[in-house]
Amino acid sequence: MKMQKLVKICKNERALLLYDTADGVQWLGNRTAMFPLYSHPKYAEENIFAALDINEKQREKITFKHYPATPSHLDVSDFVDSECVVERAGGIAIYYCGKYLIPYKTQQGIMFVNGDSLAPLADQEDKMLYERQTASGETYFAVKSGFMVNGIVTPENIVDEVLLRQLKALYQECELTLYNQTPQNTDPQDEQQTIDALKEMYGADSDEDAEDDE
Repeated sequence: MKMQKLVKICKNERALLLYDTADGVQWLGNRTAMFPLYSHPKYAEENIFAALDINEKQREKITFKHYPATPSHLDVSDFVDSECVVERAGGIAIYYCGKYLIPYKTQQGIMFVNGDSLAPLADQEDKMLYERQTASGETYFAVKSGFMVNGIVTPENIVDEVLLRQLKALYQECELTLYNQTPQNTDPQDEQQTIDALKEMYGADSDEDAEDDE
C-alpha cells in the first residue's frame, strides 16, 4: 500500500480516522475509505501524526478520531456470502464536483467511486472491487487482492437530474462530432438529381458551349 497516497486523501478530506479491531490490525482512512495497516506498529493520537509526517500546521486542519472498532454497518472480513465482483462501466471516468470519478456497474445501477480513494492501492495491479450491502441496503465496496481485503470504499452519491442532463448534453455533442468526422455516403440518384438541377439552373447546353469555344 502507498502510505503517502493514504495520507493525502486524509488531508484532502481533513479527516484522519483510526480504527482498532479485535484481531489487532488497525484501519486508517477518511470518511469514504479505510485501509488495514498490516505490519504497522500500534498507533494512537500521540504518535500517528509524527509517523505519517504530518506537521503541526497541517494537523490543525485535520479532524482526528480514534474508534475502538470499525463501523458496525461495514463488514471488513475477507469474505461475505452475498458479495459479488463489479466491473468498470466502459473504460471512461469523469471529473465532476472537483473529483475524479470512476463508474462501476452494480446491482443497483451505475455507482461512482472517487479515484483518489483507490490511489493507496495503486501498487496492487490485481485488485478487484466487490459489491457489498449494509443491513439497510446501502452499497459499499471491498477492495481485494486475491482473497484478502485491502480496503473498504463507499460510493459517491452524485447521480441526480443535473448530472444526467450534463451527460446527455455531452453525448449529443459527441454524436455530432462523430457525424461530422464520418464520410457521408451519397446516393447516386441524389447525385444525378443535383447535376440535373445545376444544368437547369445554368443552361443545359453550357457544356456544349464550352466545347464550341475551344
